[in-house]
Amino acid sequence: MTRSELVYRIAERLDFHSEKEKQSVELAFSAIIAQISDKLATRGTVEIRGFGTFFCSLRAPQAARNPKTGTILHLSERHLPRFRPAQTLRDRIDR
Repeated sequence: MTRSELVYRIAERLDFHSEKEKQSVELAFSAIIAQISDKLATRGTVEIRGFGTFFCSLRAPQAARNPKTGTILHLSERHLPRFRPAQTLRDRIDR
């Protein structure tokens, strides 16, 4: 499902039919994504009860090899976004 499909389905579920109402859903969706992104950028966590938790984890520095040339590359540590689903979401998917 793409972002536009998700926004369309949210508007449909809320019984929003006018273009202005659909734009309101798009703005709200964009604001939610922006807040989650901002919190993750500061290494924080975002917990949405019944859905899951967004958080950052640290990937340790590691060595990698270029398969074409065989040279060793040293990759520095990185912070990566992660998602841990809530138990209710896991149960719903597992049905």
